[in-house]
Amino acid sequence: MDIKQEDLIRFWTWCGWELKQEEVIDASKTKVTIRSAWRNGIETQFPDLDLNSIYKFAIPKLQKEGYSVTLTANEHKGFSVRIQNEIKYSGQEIVIMDSPTEALFNAIMKVIDNETH
Repeated sequence: MDIKQEDLIRFWTWCGWELKQEEVIDASKTKVTIRSAWRNGIETQFPDLDLNSIYKFAIPKLQKEGYSVTLTANEHKGFSVRIQNEIKYSGQEIVIMDSPTEALFNAIMKVIDNETH
């Protein structure tokens, strides 16, 4: 998957992670470490972007906000994701990708983009 770092950061912060920036002593760049609000301030790194972490962090947040998520494997056509919001009666988001992780990530990013606009 080719995901921009800023999209990955937006995704994880939407899931509830907080960014903490620290200067790296031997370079002029900034290293990013993450602190989770639900882990009592313990510093850690972002989880790997895989199905397990999406289902552990992103799907429960979507469900809490009234969304339902459907992931479908299509023979010879990749994976499709449909996200609907039953509470807000919003339209359906359909994303088709080769990988289920990438399909879920991109569909969730559409939801995040719609929430921020």
